Amino acid sequence: MVSLEHARHLADKGYEVTFVTIYPNSINQEYSNQYLKLKSTYANTINFIEISQQNEAIPWYEIDPGESRDRWNVESLYFNRSLFTLLESSEKIYDIMISYYKLDAMIIPRDKIQSNVLYLCGIPQDNNVFMSSFLAMYDTIIAITDQVRDYWQQYTSQIITVVATGVDIDRFKPGHKGSDRLQVLFVGRLIERKGADALIEACNILSSKIKKTIRVTIAGTGPKITELEALVDKMGLEDLVSFIGNTDTPEKLMSTADICVFPSRCGEGLQGVILESMASGSYVIASDTYINRLLIGSDRGALINPNSPNDVASAITKAVTNTPKRISASELAAKYVRMNYNWNDIVDNLMEKIN
Repeated sequence: MVSLEHARHLADKGYEVTFVTIYPNSINQEYSNQYLKLKSTYANTINFIEISQQNEAIPWYEIDPGESRDRWNVESLYFNRSLFTLLESSEKIYDIMISYYKLDAMIIPRDKIQSNVLYLCGIPQDNNVFMSSFLAMYDTIIAITDQVRDYWQQYTSQIITVVATGVDIDRFKPGHKGSDRLQVLFVGRLIERKGADALIEACNILSSKIKKTIRVTIAGTGPKITELEALVDKMGLEDLVSFIGNTDTPEKLMSTADICVFPSRCGEGLQGVILESMASGSYVIASDTYINRLLIGSDRGALINPNSPNDVASAITKAVTNTPKRISASELAAKYVRMNYNWNDIVDNLMEKIN
């Protein structure tokens, strides 16, 4: 999503943008609706190039995203090989290339790219002795948060700068929150580190009184879906917790959600769903990380230990029972994000750091 937003806002500002990605049918996947919308809207403004993935990489796609770092590495390396061939055969010279994974554009024809930029979106779970050699291939390195920068700085003498992501404040904005029950929402991939299970286990701990006042919606898909559905059944929470799969309109869910819960366990940078929920006027409960402390603090939401269902349950209970504080925090959060994370300003900052 970060690459899509960068491309869109750079094009809006008059930059000549080429967007290169993998042709999804070549890896037996479907186009994302977000990508198709961008492609349709900007068909006359952005040059879209779709590269078919090489056959040698196809077996790796049997591994679900988020389940193995090797899966991402192999995909990225084969993509880089095809990208090199594409650039080398083209007569066009690009001023700037921005890639979003450290292996996506490590090796490029230097006569075709003036500045090779890497945008780091998160932190891996494990250290790797090869990181220094990966980072050495880029002219400019940008991190999404101070914490991400500090982690990656150990692998390079090049100064890593920070440019946050943003939020589309015209799309994500407060809506009517007058349902018969308070709406509690989780949006994200259903993988271990996103922590949807922590929310479900917290629901099981809630008092019967609190359970009667809320509805919990889990939006997303992933390899843990069957396990999570079984957990809901085991705990007898079918009337409280519902799964709705992927959504193309998260803004509709967030604008009407009273409380959004994101108990991610590791590896996150600046989570777009948190910014979007805050901009939508929802009360956000999120993992106690460095960036979330800056975003939410004590006045714009609640911080929790994602490995403690009791902690998650307590935060939900406090949000439900203290309506004035919940509403005040939601209003402060929306104002804060709209002032500090507007995509138009973010993209200007990005180009300043690159140039």
